[in-house]
Amino acid sequence: MNDVNPAKDNIDVSKIRHVMILGTEGGELMLYIPYAGAEPVNPDMHAALLRAVLHLSKDDLRAIRWKNSIYIFETASHAIALIGMISVDDEDVYRAKLMRILQQFEIEFDDAIHSGVGDIRQFKDFALNIIEEFPLANLNLDVVLKASDTGEVIPWRTAEVDFKLELIEQSTNGKRTLRDIARMVGFSDGEAIALASILLYYGWITLE
Repeated sequence: MNDVNPAKDNIDVSKIRHVMILGTEGGELMLYIPYAGAEPVNPDMHAALLRAVLHLSKDDLRAIRWKNSIYIFETASHAIALIGMISVDDEDVYRAKLMRILQQFEIEFDDAIHSGVGDIRQFKDFALNIIEEFPLANLNLDVVLKASDTGEVIPWRTAEVDFKLELIEQSTNGKRTLRDIARMVGFSDGEAIALASILLYYGWITLE
């Protein structure tokens, strides 16, 4: 995975409200990730509304603006990636990351998409790819992590993602920095930040 972090890439993830991946054929919602500040919504209804807007809009439309919010989207052969956020000065850096996510998704799930989407649970592990590009919190490698036992259910706590989250949790002792933990377990900087941001967002760790 890529070595990325929010500060280095000049992005502010506190501006992000959600990231979605939709199928271009049936318009099914394949992956939905809410961020801090996202209003409680039915993801499928939200996706349906966006699909309707995209369907009625010009083919070259790549953003939808409403009040102080913006939806940026990129389209590929089989999927559409969207990010909903508060308007920012430089949209290009967010768009570049969104395109990278979409390219990774189409490569990784090419066979599954061609044979029919089927069970959308197969896409859950890809949430980590998205969160590595857009972490759930503005973190850096110098933060010290402290374990918590009051966390909420993590929707993507499956298979490989679960294993990696447990490595972060097991290495958290209230003294080690995230950089120390990343080196200890062999994660890239971007992957460590993504995993820690998931645990922080859902309350399984706090910052010392």
